[in-house]
Amino acid sequence: MARRGTRAGRSRCSSASAPSASPTCSSKTRRPATTQQISGRTTMPSAVATSSTRSRTVCSRTTSATPAREVWDAVARTYDVDISLLVARRRFNDFQFDEGALLLEQIAHAEALAAAAYSFSDAFVAYWLARKVPEDLAIVLRACPGPYSDLRTSFVWRAARIQEAHRLRREAEQQGKAARAVEVKRQCWTCGKSGHIARNCTAYLEFFLDHHILDLVTSQVLDQVSITLRR
Repeated sequence: MARRGTRAGRSRCSSASAPSASPTCSSKTRRPATTQQISGRTTMPSAVATSSTRSRTVCSRTTSATPAREVWDAVARTYDVDISLLVARRRFNDFQFDEGALLLEQIAHAEALAAAAYSFSDAFVAYWLARKVPEDLAIVLRACPGPYSDLRTSFVWRAARIQEAHRLRREAEQQGKAARAVEVKRQCWTCGKSGHIARNCTAYLEFFLDHHILDLVTSQVLDQVSITLRR
């Protein structure tokens, strides 16, 4: 009887000391919270599956021969991406300098596209500009000491301003030479010589003065003769 009482006491002690099982615990492994429906929203695995399905849909609609612009548009429509951001990135990637337009305005436009499309560093934007600018400015930038990683947009702006000043000076010189060439080709209608026009011709002035004086003297002589005859 003593042994039975001891065994019963031990069983009661062991049952009292053992932690009670949580009602939420079971032999089965709990699923992560991401696999459950939270407030009616799609969970992470479901979103991944949906994204994978959409990716397969986009890939099935586009082939290797599809232009990149159409692929961007398909991705934007499928994933509801910000269209303005995609447009800015597409314009940045497709940007080309026009040699007939103002250089400084184009550099400012390119920097604005870079800021709107990506969060690039100043060194990368300077490197990208050095590869896009016209050849005469690109030669100056390539001649800079050091690697392209040391290039900054401030130096690109300074070199572009110097290049633009040289261009304006050359245009002014060419316009001056063209004006002088036109002036040399002018021919006077009075004397037939080149380099001046009739109203600035000295021969015409001398001819006018000679004839005017002759007419004046002739008129005075005729007046004197008429007065004498009247007497």
